[in-house]
Amino acid sequence: MGREVFTTGDAANDRTDYIYAATPTSPENIPLLRYVNFGGYYHQINDEGHMFDVGSIKKGASLREKGWDMELFFPAELMRGFKAEENRSFVFGSMWGDTDVTGRETEMSWPRPDPQDASYYYNFANFADMVLLCKNGAFGYRMTKAKVNRHEPWQLKVYGVAGSGTTEPEVFDLQVTATDVGGKVVRKWNAPIKLGSSPQWYNVDLSTTGLGGGSYKLSLSLHRGKVVLKTQSVDVSMTTLSKGDFEKKIQNDLAEIKQYRNVLSQKIASLQQKGYQVNYLISSQEVLDLFVHALSHPLGDIKKKKYASVLRQLKELKQVAEQAILEADNPEKYAGKWRAIPKEIYSDDTPPEIREGMFWHHGRPIFMEGWIGMDTTRGSAARIKRLGYNSVQEDHVLSRVIGDSVDEGTFKEKERKHWQAMYDRMMKQGLYIPHVMPIIAGVPDWVKKDPKMNRCSGHFLPFCLEAEDTYRMIGTYFSKFLPFFADKPNMLSFCVINEQEYEAGCEDAIRMYRQWLKDRYKNIGKLNMLWRTKYKSFDDIPRTKTHKSQGAQFDWILFNRHRLNDASRRIINLAKKHDPLKRPVHTKPMTHFWRNQSEVYGGVDREALTEMSDFTGFDGSLHSRPIVADYLKSLDRDKLFYNSEGHGTYDHGSGNIYRRVWEGAIHGVAANTRWLWDWPWGGWAANNEGYPLRQPIGLATSARASMDIQRLAPEIHAINRTPGQIAILDSLASRAFDFDDHRPVMHELYDTLHSCQTPVRFITEKQLRNGLYKKFRIIMVPEEKYIEADLIAPLQQFVKEGGKLLLIGDCFTFDQYGRTINVPAELQSNTLAISSASWTDKDKR
Repeated sequence: MGREVFTTGDAANDRTDYIYAATPTSPENIPLLRYVNFGGYYHQINDEGHMFDVGSIKKGASLREKGWDMELFFPAELMRGFKAEENRSFVFGSMWGDTDVTGRETEMSWPRPDPQDASYYYNFANFADMVLLCKNGAFGYRMTKAKVNRHEPWQLKVYGVAGSGTTEPEVFDLQVTATDVGGKVVRKWNAPIKLGSSPQWYNVDLSTTGLGGGSYKLSLSLHRGKVVLKTQSVDVSMTTLSKGDFEKKIQNDLAEIKQYRNVLSQKIASLQQKGYQVNYLISSQEVLDLFVHALSHPLGDIKKKKYASVLRQLKELKQVAEQAILEADNPEKYAGKWRAIPKEIYSDDTPPEIREGMFWHHGRPIFMEGWIGMDTTRGSAARIKRLGYNSVQEDHVLSRVIGDSVDEGTFKEKERKHWQAMYDRMMKQGLYIPHVMPIIAGVPDWVKKDPKMNRCSGHFLPFCLEAEDTYRMIGTYFSKFLPFFADKPNMLSFCVINEQEYEAGCEDAIRMYRQWLKDRYKNIGKLNMLWRTKYKSFDDIPRTKTHKSQGAQFDWILFNRHRLNDASRRIINLAKKHDPLKRPVHTKPMTHFWRNQSEVYGGVDREALTEMSDFTGFDGSLHSRPIVADYLKSLDRDKLFYNSEGHGTYDHGSGNIYRRVWEGAIHGVAANTRWLWDWPWGGWAANNEGYPLRQPIGLATSARASMDIQRLAPEIHAINRTPGQIAILDSLASRAFDFDDHRPVMHELYDTLHSCQTPVRFITEKQLRNGLYKKFRIIMVPEEKYIEADLIAPLQQFVKEGGKLLLIGDCFTFDQYGRTINVPAELQSNTLAISSASWTDKDKR
């Protein structure tokens, strides 16, 4: 890695310890990426799957005059595994870009996301192909028309740049190969393109004449002499219908769906008169109405000529209609009293209670199942209820209240009336608003320029938490907005911080860090002994996130958690102060703790947040794995567990979607809000084929599953209260220092226990210290090489009192300072240890 492979032509940047990549300006001369901010997140980007701090990537100067939006320099030692002799492209995506000018983070992924993560990246507001520049040049492309009708060409835009040292443009041979689903080459195209030292764009049409309908894969390569540059292949398709054929079939199918709908409506009315339970049939009818409305809208998929998608949706609608009519024709089997939806799931003059990790209404446990999304919910209360849901989540933004200073704010009358009308609509239909999220991250522009408030920032925390003006501003916002809900008891709670992650770093934070270290170690000699350093004074200690001392790194992790905990507590208390009804308040981190290390270095202390909050909130997909729920419920099973961001695609098959809804409920998720922010023609939904409002069967299945768990809520609650006898130990030190080895064993262990149909619980380090090990018969330790030294004593006591300890892989080798742990002989003799290789080998296990 280095200058022999990757060169920029700039001597200052041609270093052997960096490799170079750049994002091309679009062919329309519009920057593909307008805003870049590295917030210190950890992302997988190299071939070996290692994670590293994006903050270590250096951003180059503006390159617009050279035809590039930006350049980046990646540390070569962190990019090991790349095949440097090849032209390599990867996705550099900005999830938010500067679309809302909030200064939020960019997201990065190479290569294109794994299938299970693809839905997340569909949601990018903008994205750019970034290409590594090797000495022979580089090229890439983006498909502009990958799905075509008969006789239409596939279309793409190709960009490229010649190798370093090129003085005159050179002609390259662009070769494109199409293979069918069996891998057979069915067509080749060649085109000469001229490339020089600046990027050039070419429009390329690939004729499909003579090819049959179906799916294909295009592979591109660039040739000049012995130089061959390759880039990633892409999937394309062609249908055998003409445009006229499509439009005729769509109109016929749409008319057929409307006929089905009318037949179903008549059957529902007849069954209602006879006293049958028709909620499920009404839900199916609403799916038909909803999708006919969306498809036929002037901005809908029919008007936008998304013919293949429209036909698939109509086909699925027919299946929904036929199933509903089948059930209507067999009412004893499908519409009996056993299928009644409890009236307690809807709101009335008596607000629900919150206890035992559930909402209770008139003595019955109920789930909160519903939608979020201003455009799709505010005029759709009746529709949401007919589908079978019972709640709507609403958001607000700080910048709508705060004026030109931290103490100036107004909840405007026009907006007040808008919110009052929304609340009245929801209450008229008996829907709850389980929580409102006053988003403090949406700040006015002046905050980002304030010399004190812009010193530090984090994910959804675009201000310095060490600045007192930050809390004055938040207090002003809450004092103007929260009193609006004084007479609205069926608005049940507030989520006051969203997806928080933070990295302190300003001078005030460093001063606080030094004081925190003084309080922790008392004298500099003790710190030096544990850190293996030679500081003369606490005042000499810098920010130690990347310090060579492991102890220094770990203390920074603990301090950063301490800072975010203090800030979260202050913000929660401000909300309680300004809410006249003193409703429950919580915060909502992401669910990355066993996916990457962003929470470790972002200050997220799940246990502390659970203790200070009235709910345990999280931001997970509808398809979050049960391990997330079981871990978070283990922090306090009496705290209500709220997933307020149940996004995800609905094209995974009806069985899988049904299972996912049930999985959440059975693992303790008491409230699940589905993301339906937009109609299919806008925002998040525009190019997302898996979006709920493009997946009739997926949405119908989700709604039915919601009604099923409401009917069986008492039984589900009883299952959730079942205590577990086996606990998995969670170690922050192992997540910090041995994540790549620890994580897979953790997942394998959980999956194995889960498949044995035994309740799986977790025990944290704090719980272990507090003696909560007494609740368990067995504690399992998954490849936790690093553990805080003082935890050996309670583990020894656990074994002494009859508990069983199972160690999987390399465990209890080092403490948080990197010192070797001497495990007492008594503990060793009462511990069962097996290798991680044996555990992760399913056949041997």
